[in-house]
Amino acid sequence: MAKARIVTADGTEVNVDGTPSEIAAVLKELKIGGASARGTAAATTPKPRKTKGARVTVPSLLDDLIHDKFFAKPKGMGEVRDRLADLGHHYPLTSLSGPLQSHIRAKRLRRFKKDGKYVYAQ
Repeated sequence: MAKARIVTADGTEVNVDGTPSEIAAVLKELKIGGASARGTAAATTPKPRKTKGARVTVPSLLDDLIHDKFFAKPKGMGEVRDRLADLGHHYPLTSLSGPLQSHIRAKRLRRFKKDGKYVYAQ
């Protein structure tokens, strides 16, 4: 059994339970057709919700680089930025410094000076 919620142009709301042909008959009586109707038998099936779990963040990208052993040899922040750019993620250095510092505090990365510049390693 299908359900439909129909809202007309003047604000009248009609809830209909029945077969798709019965709902179509009600729509025809209300003179609402096709795309102008807000609620139809086809629109009553719930749409799957999109999840936000697939969002890409700088910390998750850094975790991927760690997993891929990118930091096996010490890398500068510019090298990290260039590697992310190669992967299609363009960030300024100022956006990388905070997440790198968080990874250092969590002991996922180490930071030390090499030739007067800070480098990051596993």
